[in-house]
Amino acid sequence: MKYPQVHSRQASKANVAVALFPELGLSAYSNDDLFHQDALLDATRSAVARLVKASATLTPVLVVGAPLMFEAKLFNCAVVIYRGRVLGLVPKTYLPNYREYYEKRQFAANRDAVAREVRFLGEQVPFGNDLVFEAGNFEGFRLHAEICEDVWTPIPPSTYAALAGATVLVNLSASNITIGKAEYRRNLCASQSGKCIAAYLYSCAGPGESTTDLAWDGHALIYENADLLVESERFADREQMITADIDLDRLMHARMLARIAKLPRRAGFACPDCKQPPILGPIWRCDHCLKPFDTFATQAGCPHCGAQFAVARCPECGGAHPLNEWTVYGPGPVSPTR
Repeated sequence: MKYPQVHSRQASKANVAVALFPELGLSAYSNDDLFHQDALLDATRSAVARLVKASATLTPVLVVGAPLMFEAKLFNCAVVIYRGRVLGLVPKTYLPNYREYYEKRQFAANRDAVAREVRFLGEQVPFGNDLVFEAGNFEGFRLHAEICEDVWTPIPPSTYAALAGATVLVNLSASNITIGKAEYRRNLCASQSGKCIAAYLYSCAGPGESTTDLAWDGHALIYENADLLVESERFADREQMITADIDLDRLMHARMLARIAKLPRRAGFACPDCKQPPILGPIWRCDHCLKPFDTFATQAGCPHCGAQFAVARCPECGGAHPLNEWTVYGPGPVSPTR
């Protein structure tokens, strides 16, 4: 179990922010009933402890997979690690139990957990599928983890996380390969990334898994708002690490525009640059007293402190123009159309 530490160091040298590993990567996925053996579970917990210790000098957030026991139940977990600490444990929500899958034989699902915090490696650690990890030193970076089958469901946990503000969604997977499955994975990740207006990182098990009755292709993908940024080589005979730059500003701006598009508009005015009518309501903020106001209702004057402004800035394109340049003819306030 030394390889996650080696790969984590490689990721740190590459200055990545998040290093994502496959589902149950510290123990292997294809252990079947060996998951119920203390020797395997103890060795996995020790491997997590070593990785946590090694992470103290590394830069990325590490997201690794491990089988962990709490409340006399075994959970398939994503372990989120940063700078010598376990930030949280995310149990798998949906356990596949059809065709070649029988995970309910070994694991309990997120809904079976009672506690919201668990004792792990000597500390109380948040536990649940709704955890969002927010960076204190990087605006817009909010991370959520889900596991394999979770994204194959009608409403994945990452959908709720995105609604709660998560911008970087990661999926630890051990998905075996069948004919046509790779394209379906691409469609799933692209769709989830686009619907959530988020980055979606996907890391799948490779040839290190047992091939007793399954095959593994080591598929990895990174999407940003439905755009494929990078994809791994499938069935590679060597280890791989794919990287891409995620434009968090682009994601935040796209979310702002999606929200703005649903707000009522003030007819009678339009931005000279983008031709969009301004939003109806107090969405402008005074530079002096920092209180919100509706610049079109007050003739570009702050009703709180009396400050006057020469221009009104468009929240959609950023253009700044005097109010008289915004004026057009039209009916009263209007609502957005689809």
